[in-house]
Amino acid sequence: MCAFESQRSRRYFQSLLHEFVNDPHVRSALMRSKGYCHRHAHLLLEFRDGLGTAILYHDQVEGFCRFLGTLAGGSSTRSRAKASSRWKDRETCPACRQQWKHRGYFVETLVAGLREPDPDMVAAWEKCPGLCVPHFLVALDEDKEGGATERLVAHQARRFSALLEELEEFCRKQDYRFRGEPPGKEVDSWRRAVEMMTGNRGLF
Repeated sequence: MCAFESQRSRRYFQSLLHEFVNDPHVRSALMRSKGYCHRHAHLLLEFRDGLGTAILYHDQVEGFCRFLGTLAGGSSTRSRAKASSRWKDRETCPACRQQWKHRGYFVETLVAGLREPDPDMVAAWEKCPGLCVPHFLVALDEDKEGGATERLVAHQARRFSALLEELEEFCRKQDYRFRGEPPGKEVDSWRRAVEMMTGNRGLF
């Protein structure tokens, strides 16, 4: 689920930078949200598209310059507070809206496939390492009719119990008495534990 969502977020920016930086609707929506949220703004920078980013954020910097103009001339504390409140009043980040839309679709598909159950979905679910905690909670909320929760919980319990054992084995092998033992699948358990508890970087 994290991999799908991360992939969709990256595709959003690839499409944006390749085709839509000059689209008036895109730029108008971005002005209403006063740019991207912190997470998605830094994801945008990872694409290293100087021109596309400059075009999109020229609007943001220009808008902030206008905001600063409303504060010039010794405005009162009250008027400054009102101006600050206006700047903070913004629509949801457009990239967040797209990300949440896809999250809803992925979770809905998973839950429906486990509720029925769909043999292909169940087979794929049994092979996966489980959901991160945030995605798991979204899936639980999605299963309003029931029917998928038992399968969701049972699989998560198995995967997280196995992860716990791997963490314990990793810690054991850090003891000088056991450092000579060859590493096993526990070697990256500490990293996977963080990702499973919080989701992939930049998603939540």
